[in-house]
Order: sequence, then structure tokens, then C-alpha cells
Amino acid sequence: DVGAVALAGSASYDDGTFTVEGSGNNIYGTADEFYFVHQTLAGDGRITARVESLENTAAYAKAGVMMRESLDAGAKNVAALVTVGYGARMQYRAIPGATTYKQAEVAGPAAPYWVRLTRTGDTFVSEISADGAAWTELGRVTIVMAQTIYVGLPVTSYAPQLLCTAVFTDVTAGAYAAPPLPGDADGNGTVDAGDAAVLSAHWGQSGVGWDEGDFNDDGWVNALDASILAANWGATLAGSSESAGPSGAATTPVTIDPLAAGASDSPAAPLVGPIVSRDPELRRPLASPRPVASERAAPLKTAALLETALPVEVTEKALWNDLSSAVVSSRSLTATDLALAEHYGPQPPRRRLAPPLSAVDLLLAELG
Repeated sequence: DVGAVALAGSASYDDGTFTVEGSGNNIYGTADEFYFVHQTLAGDGRITARVESLENTAAYAKAGVMMRESLDAGAKNVAALVTVGYGARMQYRAIPGATTYKQAEVAGPAAPYWVRLTRTGDTFVSEISADGAAWTELGRVTIVMAQTIYVGLPVTSYAPQLLCTAVFTDVTAGAYAAPPLPGDADGNGTVDAGDAAVLSAHWGQSGVGWDEGDFNDDGWVNALDASILAANWGATLAGSSESAGPSGAATTPVTIDPLAAGASDSPAAPLVGPIVSRDPELRRPLASPRPVASERAAPLKTAALLETALPVEVTEKALWNDLSSAVVSSRSLTATDLALAEHYGPQPPRRRLAPPLSAVDLLLAELG
């Protein structure tokens, strides 16, 4: 029991089901009264539970999940709760002994319903779900709490002389690491020039991981990874939206100019990343990538994704060295020429007077 409850509560556990009885005036105001089934959590973590049933002792009887700095009645805390008659809510107390604030309340949800809290640093995010699969964020708040806190299942009857019974299933609690943001190689929470530099530095390499730019885990840093970077350019972990979860960041498609000569006719396979082309022929999925030797892919640096011209100047003899033994003139070529050559083979294609190299240029260069 937490706070000056009139009736002692209790809890039992059987085969995945928690049955909790709690009295108490409320979980609100400056001091709480409720029963709390809890464990400690160090660092970042998450607690999820399905409130199967909640006894109707009052319209504001509450049950759900809570993260709490201490077991004092006036401790800092954040809670995602289901009520009997007023839907689901997120509430918090940011200062010990201060007033509790209701950040969000959604009318309608009632047991059975899912609730979830996630802590990342000093950010606490609350979510609710009807099915445990599609989650809606209730709110988020920043509160400085101790490294080790209490997480668990609170129940209050909102009727001091009554015990309220709540049943919980599918309870999980423990450490949690948010999935990385697609394209965020350096882990700073934003897809930006630093990630482009990482991708460029490892372009064409195999046997590397996410931190080196292999965002689709195919074992290569290649044009598919570049497409993921381009599709998520500017995305950030801050500010999630409905069903995205606390790690979600909105992905904004980028519009790019295709190669004038058209797309590959190879058998189709899904392309990772919502790249959008102005050319309908390039909107269909492209072929799976073939391994590309690093010495061939090296000139196609990811700086092209920033829509800036690459200062890459090589001779035609160097360009065609691994494609043809023919000796041709020493006219200098641009990065766009390199992309065209990589895609179309040893026959020198018609030179293109067009915008700088784009993500589709890189993709076509690697898809043979």
C-alpha cells in the first residue's frame, strides 16, 4: 500500500494473471492512496499491461501502469491509467508533494484495454491500445527522476472504505532500447550530414553493421542503404505520432529525378524506403542488388544524395578499366557518367545534361 489507505490491499499471481485489490482516496492531488504491485527498474525501460477488468467502486476507480521515483505518497510519478467511467488518461507529478497533473484523457477506453509506459532518459511516454498491436500515444513529459525507479501496477478504488479488484494480463516490464531511426548511423537522433558521411566512408564495404551504414542488414553498404538515408533525410526521434510509438519519427518521401534512359527490366523485388519518382516507370519496385566491388562503387559517394555535384573527375580509361579493355580518350567524366556506366555496362552511354546525381542514380548504378 502507498499512502494513508483505510483498507489494506493485496495481490496474487497465477499463470500470467495478476489480481490486485486496492483501496484509497485517489491517485491524484499532492498525495496518493493506492495499492502498488511493483519492481525496480534501472535506466531506460518499459512496462506494458492489459487491464482485463476493473471493478466499479466509483467512476474514477483507476488501474494501469506506473513509473514512480519512490514509494512515498507524494513521490514523482507518471501513470497511464484506465478508469471505470472516464476513459484512459496520462497523469504525472513532477515535483515531490506537488499537485498531480492530468496531461491527457481519452473518453471511451475501458477494461479490457492495454496501457504502456516507456522511459528514455528523463522522457516518459504513455500509450494505449485496444489490441496490443496498434498503439496511440496519450502524451509525453520530461521529469528528472532517479536512475533506479519503481515500475508496476497501481489500483485505487476512489472509495476509501471499499476495495477495488483489477485483473491484469500480458504484463511485461524491464529494460528497453528504442529501435534506431532508419538512416541514423551515428545515433544522434537525426538523419543528417553526419550519417551521409558515415555511409560515404563505408561505401561498398561488406561485413559491416548499422553503425557503418548497413541499414537493411544485407551485409553491404550500398545503394539500398543510400535510398533509406535519402527517404528519411531530416527525420528525428523527437515528436512521435499515433501508432508510431515513442521511437517513431515521421518518414517524408523525397522526390528525385530519374535517369533519362529509364529503369531496369530485371525481375522486381521490394525496394526499402519510400522513394518517389516523377517518372511512372521508376515507381515500380526495382531488382535486388548484386554485390558491387568497393573499387567500382567508390566514386558514387553519398554526397550525391544532398543534390550537390560531386567533384569526382576520372578519365574514361580509368572508368572503363574493369568494364572494357578498349582504350578511349582522356575526356574527364562526372559522377553522373559513372552512375550511367555502372548501370549500362561497357558501352559508353549518351552523356546526360541533367541535375546532379540523385538517389535513383545511385540505385540504378548498383542494380544490374
